[in-house]
Amino acid sequence: AAGDAGAAAAGTATADAGTSDAGDPSLSPPAPLPYAVGACPKLVSGLNTIKAGGAERSFRVMLPANPKGAALVFLWHGLGDSAANFINSLGGQAIANKYNAVVIAADAVAPVPNAFAIWQFPSPLAQKPPAFDLLLFDALLTCTDEQYDIDNKKVMTAGFSAGAIWSTYLLLERADYLSAALVFSGGIDAKLLFPYKTPTRKVPVMGSHGGPTDQFNSLLFFEPMMTALSQSL
Repeated sequence: AAGDAGAAAAGTATADAGTSDAGDPSLSPPAPLPYAVGACPKLVSGLNTIKAGGAERSFRVMLPANPKGAALVFLWHGLGDSAANFINSLGGQAIANKYNAVVIAADAVAPVPNAFAIWQFPSPLAQKPPAFDLLLFDALLTCTDEQYDIDNKKVMTAGFSAGAIWSTYLLLERADYLSAALVFSGGIDAKLLFPYKTPTRKVPVMGSHGGPTDQFNSLLFFEPMMTALSQSL
């Protein structure tokens, strides 16, 4: 069921990206930024590593039968989860097969010893600037495009909880490269996290939350965060 739900969500979002809601569909996204750390590693199905933000990062890849020219789906896990568990739980291979998409899930890292492994969006738990993980996104996009010549009009980000907050941050900071975003219990909080900023292009967003009890550690409450994001968009 999880695989079917993930595949259905991916299909809905990428399909919507081609409609008038995404702005002018004739406008292509800019070319991905050059990879600044030597040559791109060769991406293979399963576990991979890449240098980005001054660190060696691990990520999982699931490929369709014919990845050349495919869509690209990023999956970002929540706090305490892993790329392997998240991509399997969402049925990453089913998404890759059914929607002809390269599916990538990276692992968050602890930026300093004894810290949480968390995406580095602005937050009390962040120890490094957001560029640490923005550079990871840039590198993964660039190297996937270099190897598979992906369809740059079909690049989607999806995340859960901390990964959904990271997907929200990508939506605000990297909209030029995105065709759609799925935000499952993320959103914006100007006091504890980051304020809203208008994305540089219109991107379809599918969002959800678990109601008034959906919260993290009595600090972040996802219903008002998602409502704020929806109203701002």
